[in-house]
Amino acid sequence: MGGYMETEARHVPVELELEEKISIIAASCMLIGMRLHSLIFASLSHTPFVAISYDPKIDSFAQLVNQPIGANVNESNWSENELYEIVNDVYENVDDYHSLLKNHVEPLKRDALQTAQLALDTFQ
Repeated sequence: MGGYMETEARHVPVELELEEKISIIAASCMLIGMRLHSLIFASLSHTPFVAISYDPKIDSFAQLVNQPIGANVNESNWSENELYEIVNDVYENVDDYHSLLKNHVEPLKRDALQTAQLALDTFQ
């Protein structure tokens, strides 16, 4: 397996402020994550991701924004080599995944804002 990283991988410390975590995700070229909030933050900043699923909500969100699921930890039908291939595909095609993510997320953001505005209009 090839090595693309110029520096060591790092995890984001739990004690960082939310804004700092979001900033780090937004500055990344891609994310490998299994927590829903990290995937949502990546999506909002159009940072491509590979989901590691443990729950149907992870699968549903990744499918909603058309990003790959690298593995489901509750199943045994995946291997580290398959996960590597998926991560490598995203890394080597990061611009395509970025555009794909942007094209899926922007309409969702618009719909969410319209729904919020409808709710506000209804209760005024």
